Amino acid sequence: MTDVKSLAKCVDGFEAAWRNGSPPKIADFLPANVESNDECRRAILHELVCIDLEYCWQKVGRKRGTRQWTLEDYVRELPELGLLSEIPLTLIAEEFRVRHRFGDRPIVDAFRSRFADRWMECEPMLLQVLAELNEESQPAVAAQPPPQTSSLSLDAPVPYQDFVVRQMIGSGRMGKVYRAWQRSLEREVAIKFLRKSFLHDADAIERFIREARIVAQLRHPNILAVHGLGRTPYGGYFMVLDLVKGHDLATAARQPITMQQAIEWITTAADALAHAHQRGIIHCDLKPANLLLDNDGRLLVADFGLARTWNTAGTHPHEVAGTAPFMAPEQIEPSFGSIGPWTDVYALGAVLYTLLTGRPPYEGRTLADILAQIMAARMPPDVDELRPDVPREVADLCLRCLQTDAASRYQGMQQLKIALEIVSI
Repeated sequence: MTDVKSLAKCVDGFEAAWRNGSPPKIADFLPANVESNDECRRAILHELVCIDLEYCWQKVGRKRGTRQWTLEDYVRELPELGLLSEIPLTLIAEEFRVRHRFGDRPIVDAFRSRFADRWMECEPMLLQVLAELNEESQPAVAAQPPPQTSSLSLDAPVPYQDFVVRQMIGSGRMGKVYRAWQRSLEREVAIKFLRKSFLHDADAIERFIREARIVAQLRHPNILAVHGLGRTPYGGYFMVLDLVKGHDLATAARQPITMQQAIEWITTAADALAHAHQRGIIHCDLKPANLLLDNDGRLLVADFGLARTWNTAGTHPHEVAGTAPFMAPEQIEPSFGSIGPWTDVYALGAVLYTLLTGRPPYEGRTLADILAQIMAARMPPDVDELRPDVPREVADLCLRCLQTDAASRYQGMQQLKIALEIVSI
């Protein structure tokens, strides 16, 4: 295996070559004598493609041939990138971003035909990139001290100077996640930053700090660990997490998954969430992208950014927050009842449905389409209709999780876990 120093050396050399002359070849800067499936080699490859895209579109007169490149060109030149249909979402986002900043400013729908099979993942990501670009274009505002949060004070012993921030590996509505090197412990970690647009939003700051402190309470081998909170020199907030080298279940679900493997993953997630529920914590944003798999195949529950404390869940001001195909009705409309362990049961059942069938329980062209189906209490097609090899008892388990009436679902993760163990026998 190569290490983070190899990444820095390759990236620095590649950028220097771009600055000093004609476009360099990515293949010349990949580490020699290293297997193509090596995790660090893949990270270097993806980072070099991101850099190349930006220089290629930004540098007038330094185009590759007669035009700037798109991901199709990189796939042709670099076979180890794999198929275009399998290329990392971060690279799709990067092409879209640099073309908006330096090039032809494509509309979101222009990417639909290129990535039709992954459009449910791509569209919200590209819309998020547009929002970020709009945020960056706003006039700078004089820095002000962030407001004090009402019920949480920031205790941030983690020094920002201890980290070398590398590659962005994910982003969401409130934060961005980067791969980083922690100097003092000589290890790779993940750092999640609160978006700068929220730095003067007391509620957003409180939610960010609460997420870190919620996860810090949880000690379970299948929950992604948080190691501390910190502040940047410019007043931003960040948390330090374990770095997961692997992929998520959204990526895994692009390929057929055996029923036994799907049940095993969901059983593991249910056990981890039972631990959280016992401590009064409801996740509220379970989806394939928030269930991670490391390189050893270990599943980890991540992203507690929308988590609520169960004994006060009903006292939060109502807001529709979550990911549409995996949201329980009570998350959309409070008349359906209160949020509780049964809310996460619904979402985990929706994830199992997705893993088994290759599609979420509810589909639609717009968010409103999906939410309307959920609110109408229209049950999705049975799992065994879409995948005949799935036994009826497994299909029934999924549909019980997805009941509109919360009382008709499994009432907690222990019940769901027992049911999963029975059908897997």
